[in-house]
Amino acid sequence: MNFNFIGGKNFGDAVNALFWEEMIKKPLFVNPYEIHYITTGSIMCLVNRKSIIFGTGFISKDGDLGGGDFTSTQNRMVNRPFDVIAVRGPLSRQKLLDHDIECPENYGDPLILMPCIYDKSCNVEDKKVGIIPHYIDKDSDKVKELEKNLTDSGYEVSIIDIEIGHDYPKLIDEINACKYIISSSLHGVIMGLVYKKHTCFLEFSNKVIGDRFKFFDFFKSIDIDFEYKEDYTSDILNHTITIDYSKLRDVGINLIKICPFIDRARKNILIDKYSSFY
Repeated sequence: MNFNFIGGKNFGDAVNALFWEEMIKKPLFVNPYEIHYITTGSIMCLVNRKSIIFGTGFISKDGDLGGGDFTSTQNRMVNRPFDVIAVRGPLSRQKLLDHDIECPENYGDPLILMPCIYDKSCNVEDKKVGIIPHYIDKDSDKVKELEKNLTDSGYEVSIIDIEIGHDYPKLIDEINACKYIISSSLHGVIMGLVYKKHTCFLEFSNKVIGDRFKFFDFFKSIDIDFEYKEDYTSDILNHTITIDYSKLRDVGINLIKICPFIDRARKNILIDKYSSFY
């Protein structure tokens, strides 16, 4: 089974190979030169003519399809993919349609399926807040400002490192130890929601590529109606994301059902496990 990943220490990039190996219980290979799947992350710029898109999304509203340049704002179609099965959300689908590429209305970031491989969860009733900065925001003064204001308001604050490499249980365990999650990382937000935490999306800088595009692409995939609010006081905890977990469950189950590289018996196991988590 061929895939294309970018790797690195950042959770959303580093976990891909491990995630899919656990999901399909088969070996996989990174080979972008043969027919391959391109999945989780904002990696549409890595698409080539042998790519099958399954759950990835564009990094920005003007990001390229193919070409390899994550920072491009030329909105070019450099490469037409071999096929499209699902995308992260409706905003990414519309960009493909604008390039005259057929794209079914199948949505979802595949990492919403993390409970299929790590189903630990914990309800926390105290005032524990986890802050997950995007890796580019780690040294932001806004992170320090928020941490101080929350601490002064009586909250226990933990700064959670999104650059955990392959050690995804560490990240999820730290999230599970919190009642609230505040994140400028998309996959920090997604994991907060998936593991049923009161979750806030908050920017700590203007350095994250693509502005808020990928966040709203994801939000729209599960019908989240979210209005961004910038607040570095404890009041931000009154602006958590409202989510319908039945919608999240349905989107996740559909991803499992339409995934072409998971066999039928394994799909049944995954659907049962995912359904029981919610």
